[in-house]
Amino acid sequence: MSSLLHRIAVFSARHRLLVIGAWLVLLVGVGMASHAAGTKYSSSAEVAGSDSAAANDVMARSFDENLSDASPIVFHVEDGKLTDDEHRPVVEASLKQLSEAENVANVSNPLEEGSTTMSRDGRTAYATVLPSTALGDLSVAEAEKILDAASEPAEGSGVQVEAGSQLGSKIPKPENKTSELIGIAVAMLILVLVFGTVTAMALPIAVAIFGLICGLSPDPPIGWLGGVKLVRRGVVAVREAAWAAGERSWVVF
Repeated sequence: MSSLLHRIAVFSARHRLLVIGAWLVLLVGVGMASHAAGTKYSSSAEVAGSDSAAANDVMARSFDENLSDASPIVFHVEDGKLTDDEHRPVVEASLKQLSEAENVANVSNPLEEGSTTMSRDGRTAYATVLPSTALGDLSVAEAEKILDAASEPAEGSGVQVEAGSQLGSKIPKPENKTSELIGIAVAMLILVLVFGTVTAMALPIAVAIFGLICGLSPDPPIGWLGGVKLVRRGVVAVREAAWAAGERSWVVF
């Protein structure tokens, strides 16, 4: 196996432009095929004749089929209580608009008398949203519209509105890439000091970034191509081949 990887590494180093071109064509082709196939998932897992299947049948007859996707919409204020005259109309307007939103079947009211979804200090409460369509069948944009319906009436009012559970997981969070950029910069500095050249630093960084992109890709086929073991073995093999050939600047791609 090591000799095979050695030959692949030597071939790749000597025909670098051809190899890079082939990988780019493959990556674009797989990405387009994956995008065409779609990335929707299903949260159902049934085994005929099992106890869990029987339990699911009972639940389907007695409850809404999307009950497992029920998610909380959380309301919070820093000052006062949600039941104050200043905040109560905002929450009620939010609940009304949320109940009329697309893909929403039912919304509970945390302000009702006897509700158990209000905190003791009255500053935090949540309404349970039951979707009319399984969250796995909704797009990210459709899930965001549900949260937007609840948050729009609260804009500028001091009432914070957030989604939790499955709905919250469906909606992407704002990303902070500062730590990743710092990590890459430090890695590049260390590799330059170890290898002694900028060109020798480039390939490990490029392969690592490519592997992360593939591994974290929402498109399953690309994720499969970006297996960590495959990337690691390839890097080690190419590095060993290059050092064996005495080519310290083998990374001039």
